[in-house]
Amino acid sequence: MKILLILISSLGLSCNLITRDLYTQRDVQLFNTVMNEAKKAHLSDSSISSIVVHTGKQLLNTPYVAGVLDKPETESLVVDLSRLDCVTFLESVVALSMTIKKGKSEFKDFCSELKYIRYRDGVMNGYASRLHYFSEWIQNNAQKGILEPVTTEIGGKSFVKKINLMTTKRANYPHLKEDSSMVAIKRAEERLSSMQHYYLPKEELLSAGDKIRNGDLIALVTSVDGLDVSHVGIAIYVNSELHLMHASTLSKKVEISEVSLFEMLRNRSTCPGIMVARLKMPLTM
Repeated sequence: MKILLILISSLGLSCNLITRDLYTQRDVQLFNTVMNEAKKAHLSDSSISSIVVHTGKQLLNTPYVAGVLDKPETESLVVDLSRLDCVTFLESVVALSMTIKKGKSEFKDFCSELKYIRYRDGVMNGYASRLHYFSEWIQNNAQKGILEPVTTEIGGKSFVKKINLMTTKRANYPHLKEDSSMVAIKRAEERLSSMQHYYLPKEELLSAGDKIRNGDLIALVTSVDGLDVSHVGIAIYVNSELHLMHASTLSKKVEISEVSLFEMLRNRSTCPGIMVARLKMPLTM
């Protein structure tokens, strides 16, 4: 154990051996910077959507790195604000925004918020407890009272799809080598496959008007077999046009899309449309 702790220390990595939180001092510093900016701007008095947009902008130009959550051999709460993919960007912004709105300022408060939104029912219990499919992420966080799906309200159309990418491509997911994780993921896939989902066709984005708001959570639905959502980000208006703030696989950094979301998706053949969710105002402490 001493060797493990010395190794962790030499890597600049903090590890809470009870809750298995993994982060560096750089992450704590970045968190404190965001909190200090929020305090200067009196953000806790703002709407949750305004906080989301402001906080997202604090992370612009952060490098895009995929697969950070799957690096540890044992499922851990990975907190990495210096390297983000599209999901960890969105989750980090939501968790930071909830921390700010609740009037909290400790790093451990942020970690608690992040764990609550990342895992099914807020409980981290191995790899399969993480909300891997984003449609389930939306549904489960709606059940927790964190957000509400609004796709149907803005003209969404229903669809049913067989979700099974992870189990059919098991070899691509080393953590699924354990049969217990495989069974649990398969069970989640079967639930999602039996449910009705909703998406707003991309052709209707221009007519959606102000039905999509600044700070809404946007998920790009995909036609790829076995998968529900291929990319996520945050709605932000630029000169009255809807754009996407996201961790881009193309530019390899967090950015606000140069073109509108409509233009971004217009010629993307594998994306028929989007899901939209809206954060609820949390109870402040």
